[in-house]
Amino acid sequence: MKELKAFTESELQILKETLEKASGLLFPDDATRFGALKFHFYSTAKANEYHFQIFWGPHKIFSRKHIQGANKDELLRDLQLALKKSANSIVRAAVQYCEDRLNDFLQIELQPLLNKHGLDLLQLDIRVRQSKKKLPAGSNGGWPVWCLLMAWTDEFGEFQEFVHKIVFDVQRRQFNISAADIVKQFINYRNSLL
Repeated sequence: MKELKAFTESELQILKETLEKASGLLFPDDATRFGALKFHFYSTAKANEYHFQIFWGPHKIFSRKHIQGANKDELLRDLQLALKKSANSIVRAAVQYCEDRLNDFLQIELQPLLNKHGLDLLQLDIRVRQSKKKLPAGSNGGWPVWCLLMAWTDEFGEFQEFVHKIVFDVQRRQFNISAADIVKQFINYRNSLL
């Protein structure tokens, strides 16, 4: 297979808009934390047969093989239809990748900051989980609401829990996750318990 530069920037933008509309998800513009959306188009050994893939960062969220088309307009229309038909699997793949990246955020950004403040002594159990609460349609960019859960046993042997809601900021097209803000809120919460 050979990768082709088959589409112009405006055509790739059309595919991105179709992807977002079909899936109901607004993809973050934060390429450093989540990676960028990349569209790959390959030719095969057979004439007029192609493969198309969409990656979000290193994770493949869509793949379509054996696409046949005589011209670029036909290919673009067929890909738009394929994206609409595969919306549910795209959503599942994107949500899973996003949750994995949020959990990576805990290890890469949050845990070292907690250690810096001496909070590693609490033996925190930290996880990202989807909230059961739903937000009104369109208010979270189509994404589920995730919660950062921090649980520990305090000095008196009592179970304690801190929850930080992670939502998608539609205007800024990014998730509201700042390690410094989370640690500050956690310290304030823990101090309020003492």
